[in-house]
Order: sequence, then structure tokens, then C-alpha cells
Amino acid sequence: MKNFSFKLTRDPHEVFEKFKATAAKNGVALKGDHQLGQFSGKGITGSYELKGEFLTVTIVEKPFLFGWSMIEAKVREFFV
Repeated sequence: MKNFSFKLTRDPHEVFEKFKATAAKNGVALKGDHQLGQFSGKGITGSYELKGEFLTVTIVEKPFLFGWSMIEAKVREFFV
């Protein structure tokens, strides 16, 4: 398990809508809203939580062959 935290520079609703669209396009299941939720797909399972202007993403499960730097880059792509 690993956590990533990001300071949002855009409206949380806008970030969530981008995440929702990208998740659907990539076959990632999503449960939640712009503040709190869970996602899973392509061997990755995790959750996210917005507190103030900081978003924390927790990866619970990932494929062994995926390095953490690759996971962080994908998380940034989805959320930031």
C-alpha cells in the first residue's frame, strides 16, 4: 500500500469529472464523488479523499511488474 498526496490547482469538481471520463475510457470502475471514493481496474485498486485543497490517493493493490514511479505518474495523469 502506498499514498500519494497532491495539491489541487483546479476546482475539485473539474478534477473529478476528468478522472471519471478517463476512468471510463480506460475500463476503470469508480465508486464515489468529488470528495471520496474507490477505483479499480487493470490490476490496480485504490481510493481517494479530498481534504481542503489536498487530494490523497491510496493504492491498495497493484501488479507486481508495475513500479511505484509508474503508478504515481498514472495517478497524476488521472487526477491532476
